Amino acid sequence: YRIEATDAAKRNLEVTLFIHARQPMSEDYTFSVKARDAKDRVWGQEDKQAGSNSYPTTQWSVGDVIIEKFYPGLNACAPAGDYRVTVEVYNPKTMQPLARTDRAEPWAELGMTRADASPGNLYEHLEAERKLDIEIAPARLLGYTLTPTELRAGESFSLALFWHGVGDGTQTRRVTLRLRDASQRDFVLAEKDVTLARAGRGTCVFFDFEMPSAVTAGPSALLVNATQITTIKVIR
Repeated sequence: YRIEATDAAKRNLEVTLFIHARQPMSEDYTFSVKARDAKDRVWGQEDKQAGSNSYPTTQWSVGDVIIEKFYPGLNACAPAGDYRVTVEVYNPKTMQPLARTDRAEPWAELGMTRADASPGNLYEHLEAERKLDIEIAPARLLGYTLTPTELRAGESFSLALFWHGVGDGTQTRRVTLRLRDASQRDFVLAEKDVTLARAGRGTCVFFDFEMPSAVTAGPSALLVNATQITTIKVIR
């Protein structure tokens, strides 16, 4: 294999697999190349058969060497950091992965790659689960994705915020995320300086949290600076 990137931020990954056919195959298998973070979350993926879906494994001859490129580019919300690149093989009819003989996981780890923060994304690539259009000066918040929306004190959750670009791409915005629980107590979850994409592009900023242990059960407001964007249900 070979792992490269086609952009300065190293987010547009290009993975080349060199595959040696050792015996005839009676099924047409699909190859899946993924970029995973330290928590095994998948941030980039491409699935296809060899030959860009034109050379199925049932047509391979013993001794063939197949060279195939995959482009599992990191999505808009993937934060800067290290990612493991893996490959697995599965039957697309049954979705059953081929087992390995040396370990329980069906995938093989190819290597590590490090990506920088995204300099900006097309708006159509900002896949917010909940659409918004509210001003949190000097920028507009286009939406968010929250996972999960119901949890207990001490449990982990994540938030992605999608911002409209502004200016020439050098402006920063101080973002403070707060949780206001059912007892009207405020908890600061995170504070971060966000560099906004240039006008005409968008920025996604991803956060990992842990629900404060002292939070009161019931509906809790999630605020970006002073603006409430949604409610989280804290259960016992």
